[in-house]
Amino acid sequence: MPLCILPIRVITRRLKKRARKLQSEVGDVAAYVTDNLQAPREIRAFNLEEQQVDGLRGKIASLLKWQMKVIKYEKTASPLVEIVAAFGIAATVIYAGRVNIQLETMIPLLMALYVCYEPVKRLSGLATRWKRMEASLERIEDLLHIEPEVEDPEDPVELAEVRGAVSFEHVSFAYEEEDILREVEVEIGPGEVVGIVGPSGAGKTTFVNLLLRFYDTTRGTVKIDGHDVRKVRQAALRQAIAFVPQEPLLFNATARDNILVGRPDAGEDEIIEAARRARAHDFITAMEGGYDTMMGEKGTRLSGGQRQRIALARAFLKNAPILVLDEGTSALDSENEALIQEELMGYVQGKTVFIIAHRFATLEIVDRILVFHQGNLVGDGSNEELLERCSLYRDLRELQMFG
Repeated sequence: MPLCILPIRVITRRLKKRARKLQSEVGDVAAYVTDNLQAPREIRAFNLEEQQVDGLRGKIASLLKWQMKVIKYEKTASPLVEIVAAFGIAATVIYAGRVNIQLETMIPLLMALYVCYEPVKRLSGLATRWKRMEASLERIEDLLHIEPEVEDPEDPVELAEVRGAVSFEHVSFAYEEEDILREVEVEIGPGEVVGIVGPSGAGKTTFVNLLLRFYDTTRGTVKIDGHDVRKVRQAALRQAIAFVPQEPLLFNATARDNILVGRPDAGEDEIIEAARRARAHDFITAMEGGYDTMMGEKGTRLSGGQRQRIALARAFLKNAPILVLDEGTSALDSENEALIQEELMGYVQGKTVFIIAHRFATLEIVDRILVFHQGNLVGDGSNEELLERCSLYRDLRELQMFG
């Protein structure tokens, strides 16, 4: 029997290594397919169809190669045990013949070997399945044990009655040893509406990401109402902030449920009012199912501008004391953007607002403007003040006005 167990141990050890590699290959194929499904227009626009199909063929071929290796070891265990058992029985018969063991003694011995062999044979199949499952579980465990970039404090500070005072105190942030923000020092009072401008890659989005604590600062401190955001629970911090990204994610749910993301306990009248303010009510009611219309995966049934209006409706419904718009109206046409600007003028009263803007028309409602360049805060003031003393701001405005 030990000879039967030995090949099981050898095979299952090798099977586990190949099963882990197979799980990795499955993940690669799934990620590749997901990327292609999410970017059909880009693939067509850049004539990448053949390249992507060839890439998928290569990944599937690699997956099948490792699948066959796993199957080979899974299917080898049982025949190998049978071969070892057959040799054992043959050896027993030969030995019995040489030492003249009587037939009536030999038959019970062979029956005992057979009775022991069947469980060992089943054990070989169980062992191979277990090792394959163990490899899958280890991969899941690896994912579950990835250290989060941001963790809640052990003894959190409570944010009560948020006024919206925000300060960045000598804040720097680096990613993979590359400085994204350098020594940013700025204070924003409660109820101020702040525009944020700068060239691409200047650090604008990183600035608001640090406020939302999607990342922690490399150096310095971000504070809300005098509290270091690292000492506040993430859930409490983000409850105080409404965020509208440039490319909002919509869930494969109804229009109503997507707006309810802003405040899940809101009533129907509040949902409709938020949608009206975001200029989303008309196109929602024009759809066959109205507010019960499914949006499709990632909101594929809607245009970019419509998705942004749903995201704005979420923010209006949340009604948080701090609002962050990361180019949150960039996909809107001029007419709808102007209408939403009017709504924002009323909505922002008493709220602290950050508006990252590419189009300067978006900044008509702001009290002051922050100008970023290569990770540095190079300008801070009103439109008139910056036109007078910030050459980069003048250049950006002129570039937009005259192309």
